[in-house]
Amino acid sequence: MIQKGFLNGKERAALQALLCAPSQSHRVTRRTKAILLLDDGLSCVKVGEVLHLHNDTVRGWLKRYRAGGLNEMTAFHWHGPSGHLSREQEAELSAHLSEQLYHDSNKVAAYIAATWGVTYSRGGCLKLLGRLGFIYERTEDQSDPALGWVKSSDKVALKRTLPIRLTPTPTTCSVLSDGGQR
Repeated sequence: MIQKGFLNGKERAALQALLCAPSQSHRVTRRTKAILLLDDGLSCVKVGEVLHLHNDTVRGWLKRYRAGGLNEMTAFHWHGPSGHLSREQEAELSAHLSEQLYHDSNKVAAYIAATWGVTYSRGGCLKLLGRLGFIYERTEDQSDPALGWVKSSDKVALKRTLPIRLTPTPTTCSVLSDGGQR
């Protein structure tokens, strides 16, 4: 059981100031609200219900606050997973894709699996290609061999070399009985 009023006046004022700071992310605001509600005497379960959180999350935030204070409340240590390929492999892949044209991300994933033994799902391969700066340019004419995965810096050049296909846009106008248009 967490005792009501565990914060001193200075700590509570600092948390309330943090709560009112417009530059804070919603994650910091939620953590701050949780600590203040606990200080008001609510249980972890009740705070979880009020903020739509699991009570273990609330307990974890309280533990972090007690261990590190405001610095720990505003710190976010998770940065996402690193890629499956090393930076050198990503550089090799980027160079290979700049020379070799692929029309399908599954073929890129097959090349990666054959070369480095690393398997990617279609979505994972698309994210990797996006992270490396590649985009897929597609037109209605899929037989055009100049299209495929290209470096985003080459996008402008690619668009300039492709033939421009103009299609008329439908306009709505009606002919009046006296021959004029509206």
